[in-house]
Amino acid sequence: MNHHGFWLIGVCAALAGLALFGTLGIRMASRVRRRQLRRTLGAFPALLLRDGVWHEGTAHTRPDAIHWYKDASVRPGSCLRLGRRRLDMQRLAPESALTRSVRDSGGPERHGWVVVRFSSPDLVYDEFLAMDFAASAGVCAWIEALGVVGLGDWRE
Repeated sequence: MNHHGFWLIGVCAALAGLALFGTLGIRMASRVRRRQLRRTLGAFPALLLRDGVWHEGTAHTRPDAIHWYKDASVRPGSCLRLGRRRLDMQRLAPESALTRSVRDSGGPERHGWVVVRFSSPDLVYDEFLAMDFAASAGVCAWIEALGVVGLGDWRE
């Protein structure tokens, strides 16, 4: 083998090493991001339905909105924001096709999950999030705690 053959093998090995460490680095960064997001108060795992595909992420309730962050993303901000005012929440029936698709895709850890439809006059189209039943109960209470606008609110 001549000098050029060793150089080509070295370049191929370096590229393979970069690809391997790049893939491992992205996976590790994704796990760190998920751990940091889920540590905060009001955060829970949730799946977002986009183009017929469920995307894993973390939802976080804040005083004015629900923010959804994609777990495997380099974007620091949220991918979805659902404003609290005029937000309507509806749990889909357990026998619906969307609910079954979540349970079938996730294995035993997603057995108690429900699909929730969020609608609002501010949204162009309805958003679907899948979450644990306890998390959906917490989000429902969070929405109801705001009260009805115009009744009992002190606003200027």
